[in-house]
Order: sequence, then structure tokens, then C-alpha cells
Amino acid sequence: MAKHAGANALRLSLARRDGSVMLSVADDGRGISEGALDQQLAKGHIGIVSQRVRVGAAGGRSRLLSAAPGTIAEIELPAVDQLPS
Repeated sequence: MAKHAGANALRLSLARRDGSVMLSVADDGRGISEGALDQQLAKGHIGIVSQRVRVGAAGGRSRLLSAAPGTIAEIELPAVDQLPS
């Protein structure tokens, strides 16, 4: 967290709503600029992209948002009792 974001604080939230489980991680760091993910992928850094692929394969979605200050990462997955058989 401190290495990449320059953050001092982190807030985690886990909630179940409407058949899904939502994880939110927010920090007070420098945020993420538009196009930063594409630039990192072009350099061969696949961390966030591979995380998105895994979440999508499980039927979920992920978002990365710039906040003032900081960044918010959200992952939403189907609740266990909502998974397809």
C-alpha cells in the first residue's frame, strides 16, 4: 500500500447485498490516473488485469476508482448460495 500508493490509511468493507458479496478497499494515497492500467499492462505488469480475469471467471466484476484522495478498489462476486450449478 505505501509502496505503490503512498497511502497512510486503508479502509476495508465487506457486505452482502442482493445476492452478491461486495469487497471495497479504499486508501488515502495518491490515486490512480486515467490510463495508468493500460500503461502498466504495456510494461508487462499484469496484477490488476489478472485479478479482473479471475473475478470475471467467477461471475463477478471489479472496479478501480480514483477518489479524492486515494483509490477505491471494489470486487463484487455472487454469494455462495447464488453460484450457478
